[in-house]
Amino acid sequence: MAESDVIIVGAGAAGLAAAGKLAAWGRRVVILEARSRTGGRVFTRQCSGLPFPVELGAEFIHGLPQETFSIVRAANLVTYETSDTHLLVRDGKIQDENAAWDRMAQLLDRVDELASTGRSVRSFLDGPGSVDAQAALLLRRYVEGYHAAHTERMSLAALAQAERAAAAIGGDRSFRVLNGYSRVVDALISARPGIELRLNTRVDEVVWETGRVVLHATNALSGGRESFTAPRVLVTLPLSVLQAGSVRFDPPLVEKSAAAARLHMGNVVKVVLQFAEPVWEAREEMHELGFLHAPDQLFPTWWTMHPLRSSVITGWAGGPAADGLNGKSREAMLECALHSLAQSLSIPHEQLTRGLLSAHLHDWLADPFSGGAYSYIPVGGEDAPAELGRPLHGTLFFAGEATDTTGHTGTVHGAIASGYRAAAEMLAD
Repeated sequence: MAESDVIIVGAGAAGLAAAGKLAAWGRRVVILEARSRTGGRVFTRQCSGLPFPVELGAEFIHGLPQETFSIVRAANLVTYETSDTHLLVRDGKIQDENAAWDRMAQLLDRVDELASTGRSVRSFLDGPGSVDAQAALLLRRYVEGYHAAHTERMSLAALAQAERAAAAIGGDRSFRVLNGYSRVVDALISARPGIELRLNTRVDEVVWETGRVVLHATNALSGGRESFTAPRVLVTLPLSVLQAGSVRFDPPLVEKSAAAARLHMGNVVKVVLQFAEPVWEAREEMHELGFLHAPDQLFPTWWTMHPLRSSVITGWAGGPAADGLNGKSREAMLECALHSLAQSLSIPHEQLTRGLLSAHLHDWLADPFSGGAYSYIPVGGEDAPAELGRPLHGTLFFAGEATDTTGHTGTVHGAIASGYRAAAEMLAD
């Protein structure tokens, strides 16, 4: 039975952030990861023939979060700011949507003023008072796409907190890591002695008492069983995995289960398509395309690599749009994506597919190790992240984006910050 000072369940951003901090303070750390890779919902593929890495998970650094950019600077990574231009397509007609985004920002200021516990985003949009209809429609799409949430479920207070948190770090700006987001999470534990990383190791059961934890795990490659023990364990499982009870705790975590049940996991399907040529440039108004919104399509949001010129375009179906794809095969989802793009660009489907060089798709709901993309806070769940992240008896600790209490739920920097927070709790105990 392997022993260490701390065992971390999960090698996503939160787990790796905590591991790096603990190792820097001389703790022996074992990380158990069910996947064959690190990163969790940061999923970067390096593909031959493609000029840029394929980001099937997190792609953008939203704003200028210190947690992320301190890593970027220390690891000498190159980032670049992305385009913030938005076009809307309806019935084959293109219109500039940037003015509507400005009006939506003004509407979000009203959200901050009116937010209160017990009220949903939908109740705000449907409530009394003069609301700019186009801005309200855009806000609904924003909540459904960006937050991967249902407006009738998402807490208005949580949305207001998220907007305040984003504004504090310049959240109206976004950046990409040139060589892939995985470089950020990899840097969290690089050159840190005292860390043992065990991939393909699925934790099935956590047997715990104050000061002692035994974890029973299965090796995904051999099917063999192995046990690990430590006085402290950090759990960074995604919200849906906790909700599903995929990992058994003995004794059960009654309070944690109750807190997890008051949160929701957003669904996302993401597709990255490479063409022989940037097919959208056939339309003059799209020569500098950043984001293209086609709300009537199954994949309602698309974006290019602009300001870098490339023949790669990414499609995004989040929240209710992704729910509409639930149960479809990968091939059927890809066909839906191509149909949506052809309709959005007014290009014949056959012409579009003839120029297709490669396609990469990930359905996060169907991913057994995440069960969705990221969490959001529904009405009545405003205090659940704090409860979910609270340590138990100085023995079990918890991190991950769903435990964030600062308004950065659903973000990589929120996950990293939660890992730092959990590491500090362990070191102070």
